[in-house]
Amino acid sequence: SEIVQVIPADIPKPPTALIAVSSDGAGHLDWSSPIDDGGDPIADYRVRIWYEAMIVGEFDTYEKSASFSGLSNGVEYRVTVTALNSVGESVASEPAFISPFSPPVVEPPIVDPPIIEPPVIEPPIVEPPIVVPPVIKPPVIEPPIVEPPTTFRRPGSPVDIAVINVTRKLITVGWAIRDSGGAPVLDYIVYTSPYKNKGFTTIPDATSAIPRIEMRKPRRGALYVRVITVTSVGESNPSPAKRVVK
Repeated sequence: SEIVQVIPADIPKPPTALIAVSSDGAGHLDWSSPIDDGGDPIADYRVRIWYEAMIVGEFDTYEKSASFSGLSNGVEYRVTVTALNSVGESVASEPAFISPFSPPVVEPPIVDPPIIEPPVIEPPIVEPPIVVPPVIKPPVIEPPIVEPPTTFRRPGSPVDIAVINVTRKLITVGWAIRDSGGAPVLDYIVYTSPYKNKGFTTIPDATSAIPRIEMRKPRRGALYVRVITVTSVGESNPSPAKRVVK
């Protein structure tokens, strides 16, 4: 037959020109198509929202823009976008940064009343009236409002245990805490086991409220992780066991 040249498709280049806009507890992101789709049409874009080294949100969209909410005001987040075709996923785009904020409280302007000079009136001659002493009622004293003391609860178990970084010998595992019981987190206790429901042992580590830990990968077999949250009130129940290494 006639000779036909065929160029195999490849993964696309990353999206470009990310523009991020912050708002109250939310953000909006726009971007442009990759300069090269790898020879295969773009099927989707994948948006990832990062806090430090941990992914706190991820979703796919066919549009070249996305809005997302549920973020904490005053915290800086890093946002990246990848492009996907039938071959695979591109590398991440250059990151954009958002910092959700509370809307400012606008105080009404202070308007000074105009100064009106009183008219000069000659006082009339008036006979002094008979003055009856007024009846003075005792003042009504409102009881003070006492705020109830803040009560703390046991913290909830950590959630969303996931691998956030892997090297040849080490693995970094992170998680999230949705309910600290109102008290600040003091530490996390991490247990590991090659089995899902038995044989868990504690990883000795320094006291830290950072929701991640770095550990050595097992030479073979699986590795399951579960985590306990520690506050001044006490310890949470262990999280469900999560397999992080096959």
